[in-house]
Amino acid sequence: MSHLPRRTLAGSFPLILHLLPMAVCLWVYAYPGSLPRVTAFAVIGIYLCFQMVVLAALRQRVKGWKPAGNWSLGRAGLPINIAALLYGIAAMAVLALPAKEATGLSFVDKWIVLVGLATILATGLLYMLIARPYNRSNAPENDALAVAHQRQQSHPPTGSALLEGDPEYPERSTPPQATKH
Repeated sequence: MSHLPRRTLAGSFPLILHLLPMAVCLWVYAYPGSLPRVTAFAVIGIYLCFQMVVLAALRQRVKGWKPAGNWSLGRAGLPINIAALLYGIAAMAVLALPAKEATGLSFVDKWIVLVGLATILATGLLYMLIARPYNRSNAPENDALAVAHQRQQSHPPTGSALLEGDPEYPERSTPPQATKH
């Protein structure tokens, strides 16, 4: 931290990261009725981030990607991936809907979770359109299929009881032998 310049946003970023949660805590302390909405907003943000990963994995599975890790769900991966996406979307919908006891509240109070989420998403989209940070990256892209294929060739998956007899992984057609201790 002592090596960061003090007069830049990066230098003051840790301070900002600590002050924002403290401000939220003080807000909830002053207005305890806002806790469910603050919590719902935080949880829907976490779910949204996770669903982006689930959607990306589903997209790659449909394009033919097979995970190259040491453990895989085999043919069950696609239906489980779809179920995870549907579950996450349903959970976000439940979190976004106002509570039944919200009658008599203003529009913003009823829909604050979606208003906040829309504000964050619009700000992020505006940043992407104006700053175009994706054009300045040197990170690899569109290589999931090639990397997975390369890893499967050099390190076939091992260790999953779910895949015994799975035609996608013929090396697992016989169960592993138990060792005596």
